[in-house]
Amino acid sequence: MLQATPQSPTDAVLAQQMQTCHQRIWERLIHPQLGLIYDYVGPDEDARPPFWWLPTAEEIARRYPNPQGWSTGMEDSSLNGGVYLTAMVTAYRLTGETQYAEKARRLYQGLMRTATCSQETGLIVRSLTYDGQHWYPASSVDQYTWWFHGMWVYAHSDIATPQEVAAIKQVVHDVCTRLERDGWQILQEDGKPAYWCNLDAIRIDRSSRLLELLLIAYDLSADPHWLELYQQKLAEQNYARLDSIQDWLAMTGTPYVILQNAASLIPLIALETNDDIRKCYTTSLTACARGMWYAVLACYRYDSEQVASADWDPDWRKRYPPDGFHKGGISFEPPGWQFEDEVVRRPCEAMLVIAYAADHDPMMRIDRVREQFAHTLRYALTTYEYEKLHSYSLIYAETLYWVALDKGLVSRPLAESE
Repeated sequence: MLQATPQSPTDAVLAQQMQTCHQRIWERLIHPQLGLIYDYVGPDEDARPPFWWLPTAEEIARRYPNPQGWSTGMEDSSLNGGVYLTAMVTAYRLTGETQYAEKARRLYQGLMRTATCSQETGLIVRSLTYDGQHWYPASSVDQYTWWFHGMWVYAHSDIATPQEVAAIKQVVHDVCTRLERDGWQILQEDGKPAYWCNLDAIRIDRSSRLLELLLIAYDLSADPHWLELYQQKLAEQNYARLDSIQDWLAMTGTPYVILQNAASLIPLIALETNDDIRKCYTTSLTACARGMWYAVLACYRYDSEQVASADWDPDWRKRYPPDGFHKGGISFEPPGWQFEDEVVRRPCEAMLVIAYAADHDPMMRIDRVREQFAHTLRYALTTYEYEKLHSYSLIYAETLYWVALDKGLVSRPLAESE
């Protein structure tokens, strides 16, 4: 691990701010029983039942507004649960505080729900309604990437029980078996094609995802079948997947895509035993990090007044066309979503990628670069007013904090007794 930066007086303020962030997440975004992270919340003064705007059973049954549930508030629970699970595991490992182990377990339970609720064995759904009884039929590569990463981290932690590890192994086996059956396509629950479901594609935002799933499946099960498939897919078309993830210019894309690439590369780096192949993975992770510096500066656009005055009416039905919308790329979240997404979520995702790569990127060994990055990270995480935020951007801020602590980019203030 790289040498830690000296403790700054702002680290104590940073720790206090992150406790506010943590409290906001658990009070407002996470289902108290199901352990699911929903996408956004409405105004704090709204006295109606929690998450009253989530789709009804009837709306889901007729696939309204679409089979993915885009922008409804239950689009990304599997994805974000995987992200935040890694944060809670790291928090427990660094602090030893049982509250983080307990919260990691609640997130694990939420992820197990999204992976076992369907009668279609091996399907990881995006989310569940507040009563835990209904879900949309279409998932995505994004959900699978972070579900596998988060559960892999949890399975190797000191928190997971043998029974929980066995349950994870079973789901991983079921998921990979279904994917193999369907030609590495994440089909809908009813077997129909879905958007962003092709894990077999050889391109910058897919190549490492399938490899991640297969190598994790082998790591958890020791079943040689998954290792053989991993090696086949790796060697396919003269190692075209490795070549595709060496495209440095392509790593300047949208932060959430590049962060998912990084999430798939981390277990590949940890588990691959061939030094030359592992070097390709570390080079790709470095490319991801270098491509994200452009997105970091958006944190300096944070504006307290604009955030405070944002409209967070959560009723997506007012914004969707009557017949729904069945193409990706169009957002119907609350009006306040866009600015918060631009100045909080995206720069935090970008900084997460850079922090994940800190042990591999030679540029981060340059003191001035490392110090400037740590300074910007501290600025962002101490400037955000977490009590005013309404979206899952909060979990990216807190996850960034724990990764930064783990990498020695910031320091944890010593308790008085220490």
